Amino acid sequence: MIVPQRYLERKWSYVNLYGLLLGFIIGHCIILFTTLFTADPISLSKSAVVLVFSVLISVAIANAFLLMAKCLNKHCTNSKWLILFFYAICMLGMLVGTLLSFGVLRVLMDVQFSFKEQFNLLGINLLISIVVSSSVLLYEWQRSWHQSRKMKQEIELIKLNRLKKQAELMTLHEKINPHFLYNSLNAIAGLICEDASKAETMTLKLAQLYRYSVSGLPENFSTIREELIILKNYLEIEQVRFGDAVRFEMHCDKDVQDLSIPRFLLQPILENAVKHGRSNTLREARVRLHIGLTSGAISIAVYDNGQAFPEEIKLGYGYKSTYEKLKLLYGHNYELKFVNSPQKHVSIVLPLLSTSELTTVC
Repeated sequence: MIVPQRYLERKWSYVNLYGLLLGFIIGHCIILFTTLFTADPISLSKSAVVLVFSVLISVAIANAFLLMAKCLNKHCTNSKWLILFFYAICMLGMLVGTLLSFGVLRVLMDVQFSFKEQFNLLGINLLISIVVSSSVLLYEWQRSWHQSRKMKQEIELIKLNRLKKQAELMTLHEKINPHFLYNSLNAIAGLICEDASKAETMTLKLAQLYRYSVSGLPENFSTIREELIILKNYLEIEQVRFGDAVRFEMHCDKDVQDLSIPRFLLQPILENAVKHGRSNTLREARVRLHIGLTSGAISIAVYDNGQAFPEEIKLGYGYKSTYEKLKLLYGHNYELKFVNSPQKHVSIVLPLLSTSELTTVC
């Protein structure tokens, strides 16, 4: 890019200060090289003339460049034409700066130039301007090339990280607790002779559950309404397995049913709640799910009547997969807690994601 975006955002004061500083540097370089090559110290008056020319020409070029930059970027996208315009602007600035220098020196220092001297100075300034402009052009080209290369590398790294995350999420999506599958198949085998109709129903429900767990990939989110449908499917399987020994309640506020949460997030948690509730052999297992909005976030609570959570919880497959999924999708912007009082439950708080955020994560 010949006209970097940062130049278009500069203020006039910055541009003039930049041109002034560059002019002083170029002027002192000319004085230094002249002294070295001629082995004769340049006089103070000549040094002042050189500095006036270099400063005014640099300021004029900087202002001309800024004045034309926006027009160039809007109406010219071809690199060859941009380079030609770049040199043309620099030459125009050089011409204006040179003529302005003649006038300033004539008024302030009473320095008179013959036509031949003016012509020679114009040629020298033209040569110096071409050299300096080419150096600036080469610097900007190299800078742009390195930035473009760095940006491509960063994009590739982002793509690789995204593919890695997607692969990890796909692995989590495709996994359902093997113990649940094993127990469900055993229950189906036991029902075949006792109640073939129930066995068929349970088989179909189990097939639907697994189809949902692997369908829609690489989609990472689904609506709460869709999750509730599959949860109902799962709970019906459990009721076939355990009958009246397990009771379920599900409550979800209407205003959150179309919001998005990670796919297949709730089934492992409910499965653990059923397991913990059934561990209490003195009474039936009671599991309750509540989903709503709390302080602008999605609040999920899964209650069971099992024994209280220990102080040091050893995470099983279900909670491990839940932690991994939430960390991949939300980073640290989520909350998962194990609460014992006043009622034992697992609490999950998820931020509301916009459509663009959901697209980015997916």
